[in-house]
Amino acid sequence: MNLLWFQTTTAASALGNETDRLVLLKIKEFITNDPHDVMSSWNDSIPFCNWHGVTCSLQHQRVTTLNLEGNNLVGSISPYIGNLTLLRFIYLQNNSFSGNIPQQVGRLFRLQHLNLTRNIFGGEIPVNWSSCSELKIVDFKVNSLIGQIPTELGYLAKLVVLNLGVNNLTGGIPLSLGNLSSLTGLSVAFNNIAGKIPDEIGRLKRLSIFTTSSNKLTGITLPNLQRFGIGINEFSGPIPTSLSNASQLQIFDISDNNFEGLVPTNLGNLQDLLWLGEVPTKAVFQNSSAISIIGNSGLCGGVPEMQLLACPIQVTKQGKNRNSNGKSSSFSSIDIQPNVSFKSLYQATGVFSPSNLIGSGSFGSVYKGILDEEERVVAVKWSRFKALVFEFMTNGSLERWLHPLEDSENQSTDFSLLQRLNIVIDVAYALHYLHNLCEQPIIHCDLKPSNVLDNDMIAHVSDYGLARILTSHK
Repeated sequence: MNLLWFQTTTAASALGNETDRLVLLKIKEFITNDPHDVMSSWNDSIPFCNWHGVTCSLQHQRVTTLNLEGNNLVGSISPYIGNLTLLRFIYLQNNSFSGNIPQQVGRLFRLQHLNLTRNIFGGEIPVNWSSCSELKIVDFKVNSLIGQIPTELGYLAKLVVLNLGVNNLTGGIPLSLGNLSSLTGLSVAFNNIAGKIPDEIGRLKRLSIFTTSSNKLTGITLPNLQRFGIGINEFSGPIPTSLSNASQLQIFDISDNNFEGLVPTNLGNLQDLLWLGEVPTKAVFQNSSAISIIGNSGLCGGVPEMQLLACPIQVTKQGKNRNSNGKSSSFSSIDIQPNVSFKSLYQATGVFSPSNLIGSGSFGSVYKGILDEEERVVAVKWSRFKALVFEFMTNGSLERWLHPLEDSENQSTDFSLLQRLNIVIDVAYALHYLHNLCEQPIIHCDLKPSNVLDNDMIAHVSDYGLARILTSHK
């Protein structure tokens, strides 16, 4: 009896293994461009559990994870993916997959994470999610999805994060999402969603992040939040006093709506509030004597009488170039470009994805991004909802060239004496400009190899977090 069970189990496992292998080959067929050749390992000379991006269970050697994140793959998802019956995690973010999300994904009853962020998926979101009772994370942000948010998503009882931001979704927010008692994060920002936010959403006790920016939504009853963004919508009437009940609220943005009346004084009781967004200039905010912003040094915007700092996000471009003979030319002035919207930065950096994080420090984090249709590569320095956008330095810092990591391709032996001398001259020119050519002399105060960036072997002095303006009285 035991022998018969063992033989039956072994045969079933072998059949499952072969099914998984064939499904993976079908997935490969649907990929039309593989610029980094990451799919080359997907062949019969290597066990499929060792293929790039594939993880298998130890016991059954069946596929449990498919991770092809950030490989710039072009193509679509094969509907055969629904036959990977032990699949738990799908990570396809930061590629160029297009077409519809296959309905067959709804067959994956063990699926827990589904991340399709920053692709070009179109069509409507599938509706057959009833079998996916284990789903905890659904992340479809930054795609081209259309249609309405499926009511069926509200029956995924274990869902923790639902991010549908930056798509072309229409309709309203389904009442069924109020059933998601485990939900901690919900984003529908930058879509075309309209109507009233369901009161049921406000009763989600674990919901700590809720963003609906840039839609056509109305209605507000949302306690228990840490981040609350409803900027660029069609909310009207007075600002609800009930918002003061969100005792853990840290980020609060209601800019560009139609609120009127007094700003509730009990908002001042929110002791954890770090950022209130840009102070509007319409309605009650037109009269600087009608509101008080005392003690909120981090605010910006507002009417001139408030004497707050402006809130523009500016693109700056270093002005030093080298002429044809390889020497540094004279410095041009900083080129101030048009303001860049938060939505553009949101999309350019993959919603400030950790995979695009270049570095971080006490003055904020720096992300790599691809801006606008011209696909300009930029570096975005981000700190507490303020940003500066710089030209991206393709070769990284001088520190990495002088002291390369073991697996780095930038070896110091490839860094010639002439190149080193040119970089020293470039840095000297930069310091000369800061000290002698600026209207007010600037002292950098933190010059070191990690703050010297290189683009096409032209050095740029960066990171002015500790810089000081030298006044006339010193």
